[in-house]
Amino acid sequence: MLTINNPLGAKLNLMQTRNHMNIKKDLIEVLIFLVFVVLYVFFKKEISGKYYFIIPAIILCGLSLRWDYRADKRVLKTYGIRTDNLKEATRRSAAFFIPMAITILAIYPFTDNPKPPPYFYFTIFLYPLWGLAQQFMFQSFFHSRLLKLGVAPWSIFICALVFTFVHWHSEKLLIFAFIGGLFFSYSFYRCPNILPLGIAHGILGAMVYYLLLGKDPLKHFF
Repeated sequence: MLTINNPLGAKLNLMQTRNHMNIKKDLIEVLIFLVFVVLYVFFKKEISGKYYFIIPAIILCGLSLRWDYRADKRVLKTYGIRTDNLKEATRRSAAFFIPMAITILAIYPFTDNPKPPPYFYFTIFLYPLWGLAQQFMFQSFFHSRLLKLGVAPWSIFICALVFTFVHWHSEKLLIFAFIGGLFFSYSFYRCPNILPLGIAHGILGAMVYYLLLGKDPLKHFF
């Protein structure tokens, strides 16, 4: 009996197998991320804002990025770590950042919160590092996998809800977290670049903590 090999068919089968494995991998990683989110919320009082959580979280982000980059050099663009769309992404971030900053400054005089400490401006420059790490977790890692799983544009709303859930223990933060989560996720969906998003997130986060919540994240850090 004559057997005819079909290279094209074999190649298609291989591609389908790889796609199926990638979908399964992305789904598992999304579920793992959600498990970590639930654990974070459950233990938030013990670890939120603490150096023994933030520093390992930033290191894990770096290790995750390195691992994915070694597997696929194109992952930086997928994760929004790029410069080709930086100008557009910066304009989008500024369109959100400026009104939000003005709103925070306008609300602050009507609060009973004390005057920020002298190192407030140092925190403004330092906090974007944590903002960038959070954008990597929520947009680069979580949102990009939702997009690959084909749930767009619902991925925007899903990311915003998860981001809000992380801030569940602070009623004052919920509205800012939801608005910010929607903007960050929509911006990443339209123009994937976490660099200006992380900076805007960090500066606005520091302003909210000091001016609206009357809390000092640096004192809480240790």
